[in-house]
Amino acid sequence: MPPKFFALLTLTMAAIFLSAGPVGAELYKWKDNKGKVHYTDQIGKVPLQYRKSSKMPGYEEKSASPAVGSPQNEANSPAARRAPSTSNRSTRTASPLCRIAPGLQPKANIAALVAKLESRYSIRVKYDRPPKFTWKLDYQTAGSSDSPDLLFYLQLFCEEISKYPPSFVRRTRLSEVVLVKNLSWQGAQRGAIPDFLKEILILGFEGSSYKNDYLRHIVHHEYYHLIEQELNGDAYWKDPKWAAFNETSFKYGSGGRYARGSNMFAMTHPAKGFVNLYSASGLEEDKAEIFACLFMNEEYQRIQPWTRSDPILAAKIRYMKNFMLGIDSGIRQNFWR
Repeated sequence: MPPKFFALLTLTMAAIFLSAGPVGAELYKWKDNKGKVHYTDQIGKVPLQYRKSSKMPGYEEKSASPAVGSPQNEANSPAARRAPSTSNRSTRTASPLCRIAPGLQPKANIAALVAKLESRYSIRVKYDRPPKFTWKLDYQTAGSSDSPDLLFYLQLFCEEISKYPPSFVRRTRLSEVVLVKNLSWQGAQRGAIPDFLKEILILGFEGSSYKNDYLRHIVHHEYYHLIEQELNGDAYWKDPKWAAFNETSFKYGSGGRYARGSNMFAMTHPAKGFVNLYSASGLEEDKAEIFACLFMNEEYQRIQPWTRSDPILAAKIRYMKNFMLGIDSGIRQNFWR
């Protein structure tokens, strides 16, 4: 990257991070004397001897109120949001697993779809009785009037999780998927939150302010954070091999939680090795964004040409594909063709 361009990118990112500021509480992380890593969003739960070094940027996620023009903002009517979507799917045909019976009431279709998902992927899918989460979250459970929105989102989730072989899901130890309404953390709206200490993927199905492709994207993005925790022992692991791909002068930002701005998430290829500005906010976000792009057909088709002149991005994509193949050989190269 030319020095002048890199300096301009660094200043731009810094301006975005500083102007937006943190939202909500901090996240704290410490390692006890047995080497076990702990997380909490309450400083009072951190043992005194670890408090000085435990503060870290809190869990990321997108802005609570997306700015006009941001990729997640969409003025969708409920009917439009419930309409079948054909964009941003894998190159595969949508799984028959996700089909619903037109003649059934939404509640009956929801129950049938949940049963199929639980059977195929050996996970629990909940929407009426959420378990106790690690984090202090605000949300509402689905009411009877929410059935159409819940069914829409459940179908969307089914289409995205169907891109993974059941064996991949089992090996990454995803145990539970919970769908709730008006999901927020410390007053900030969230589209999804991974409870990576309990292997739970928490999804906000009331996503009227988010585009369908964004809702699909975050299923994979947040799933990756769970995978990182389960297989590498830390959702915020600073993978040295990944970091080595970047140019020596590059430094990540303060974490996704501080990355705000209407242009953060657009696939703009702002610098070598990065698909968007958000991916430059933290190494863990960089990996999660690449992972998600591999399962979003339109995004993958957009970033693939960049690799011809960007060896760093090509190396990251190759690394991520090999990582997935190491988990489950059922994911083959022809998945992306």
